Amino acid sequence: IEAIGEVPLESEEDIKAARAAYDALTEEQKPLVSNLDALTAAEAKLAQLQAAAEKAAADKAAADAVAAQIEAIGTVTLDSKAAIEAARAAYDKLTDAQKALVTNYTVLTTAEADLKALEDQAAAAPNSGSIPVVAEYKGAGQHENYKKNHTFTAQKDGEYTFFVPAGLGVWEFWGYWDYIDGISPNNKLYVDYATNTEGKTFTLTLKAGENFKFYVGTNSPDLTSGTITWAIGGTPMPEQPVVPT
Repeated sequence: IEAIGEVPLESEEDIKAARAAYDALTEEQKPLVSNLDALTAAEAKLAQLQAAAEKAAADKAAADAVAAQIEAIGTVTLDSKAAIEAARAAYDKLTDAQKALVTNYTVLTTAEADLKALEDQAAAAPNSGSIPVVAEYKGAGQHENYKKNHTFTAQKDGEYTFFVPAGLGVWEFWGYWDYIDGISPNNKLYVDYATNTEGKTFTLTLKAGENFKFYVGTNSPDLTSGTITWAIGGTPMPEQPVVPT
């Protein structure tokens, strides 16, 4: 018992050995052990140390799990809302001691601020607008020569309806060399200028930040430019401007 000394966690075997040795004594010998109180005190202190170590390990595990949730948020987009809210809820459930162990908490608060900014930006973004376009006339069988691609970037999630003026056609951008190599997986025709005599619409579901790239063709060498208008959902379509020639 005397040899136990200070009681760190590493003294468990020594304490158990002293207890086993004491328990092995006869009933006549046990009263002769003058420092039994030191053994019982060492056992009590060891139990406290072990409980504290178990709690510390549990706290760290809980904090590490939340830190991993925060790390998994990654680059913040409007689609990050669920992940950010889940990470916040998990953090808020931690005890104060566990919260202090989350080393990347500022990543969560920054993500929340970034999401709020994106939501505000999306809310302020217009629900309709127009796209000035360059129309290319190549003639039948010359689609591979279209090279002036246009890009429309969605500012908010939604179902976008595009109105294409008469005489114009819209193809999804596929890339000149892809077409020549016979790949062209995205060679999708949305509006055919050959049949667009009164103006036609097509609809795409886009996410905020998503790009729609396309070519614009024409059935007339005199129709070199125009304006495609668009609107989200039930928003009225802007008045179609006069197409310059």
